[in-house]
Amino acid sequence: TGPRGGQGLFVQGDYKGHLSNWGETVYLLDRDSQIVDSFTYAATPSDPQRYLRVTEIMYNPAPGGSYDSQSYEFIELKNIGAASLSLDGVSLTEGVSYTFPPGGKVSLVPGECIVIARNRAAFTARYGAAVRLAPGSFVGNLDNAGERIKLEDRTGNTILEFQYKDGWRPETDGLGYSLTIKDAADPDLDRWGKSGAWQSSSQQGGSPGV
Repeated sequence: TGPRGGQGLFVQGDYKGHLSNWGETVYLLDRDSQIVDSFTYAATPSDPQRYLRVTEIMYNPAPGGSYDSQSYEFIELKNIGAASLSLDGVSLTEGVSYTFPPGGKVSLVPGECIVIARNRAAFTARYGAAVRLAPGSFVGNLDNAGERIKLEDRTGNTILEFQYKDGWRPETDGLGYSLTIKDAADPDLDRWGKSGAWQSSSQQGGSPGV
């Protein structure tokens, strides 16, 4: 067990990326890219990594109402697990920025959704007060041409990272429909970055909170 005197350990910092909580194999290569050694570690994902999913994106809302159309943007999250899920410190870190407050102040019961709005007043004006909204609003705006979205847990580990595209479903690009995930419980998290995993909402305005 180290570090201790006489071991001759070499420590190199500032590497890129991070070690996945889902477990993976780390390879040590020589200058000719030959494998010198490898180490595989087991998966230890956090509860948000296991059970929190992005289920709906309104990235280019239809105009109408008292606000600029982009004020009606939102992202919906869902607890797909069988137990209550704390969102303590969960963050959107790419595309737009948002962090849930610490201390377990926000949690989701099984199957419950929560919506992070760009403008809470605009969202409520269009959708009413029945939809559960996250505290505050996200910073920035969702790119109408598509962009990368990254959701992280409170320790900075990736829950989801994917890129949506406006060409996936043309009716979601300014015509009032949202992108909705077909299967929120899909175990293949890479599917979030593929067009086949998404469909347009069944009605104009999307289905936030449902």
